[in-house]
Amino acid sequence: MKASICKDEFELKWEGGIEEGQSLLYQCQEDGLLVLPMIDVMQRLGIDYHFQELIEAILHRQYHKTKFLFDETADLHDISLRFRLFRQEGYPISSDVFTKFTDEEGKFKEELISKDIKGLMALHEASHLAIQGEDILEEAERFSRESLMANMTCLDDCQAILVQKTLQYPHHKSLPRFTAKTIIENMRFENAWEASLVNLATMEYSITQSLYQEEFRQILL
Repeated sequence: MKASICKDEFELKWEGGIEEGQSLLYQCQEDGLLVLPMIDVMQRLGIDYHFQELIEAILHRQYHKTKFLFDETADLHDISLRFRLFRQEGYPISSDVFTKFTDEEGKFKEELISKDIKGLMALHEASHLAIQGEDILEEAERFSRESLMANMTCLDDCQAILVQKTLQYPHHKSLPRFTAKTIIENMRFENAWEASLVNLATMEYSITQSLYQEEFRQILL
């Protein structure tokens, strides 16, 4: 009986976490500066499928604000993140949005190498959505990979692990369910909503592990 009560309490917390995640999306759905990073975190934690319809609707509305989202004030991380989120959903975003970060020879500016690790990681993720003939994204992949590797010795343990994960398993070519544990263990909470999403992802991970263990036991029987 006691175990059953604990299970019921856990499931209630999990369901509450899903409701909280949905509420967060609703509250900031018109704020592209906030909702797009939120969607990104949900995807990385492997919990976005709970909110897929809402996420698709938000991205559709935000797509019509691309002139704002890709304006001159946006930095490398912002543009790289927005590019990836839209293109992976099939929206025709031009890779020309990255030209502001390149020189006259089409090379990414050297000043970016040690200035913005988070931006370089986002650029690396975006580069894996290149289509044939997009030289700027091929250059972005080379530049971001070499820059991140050059910075590895200057990073703390958590940063280094996340950078290594990004290089080995770019989001577009990985299964978040199998990489979420690394994100959970090494992610730094910069906002209260990130902590809420990580709590949900942690419960999700526990449930998934329990299911896998039960399936394994059934196989052995």
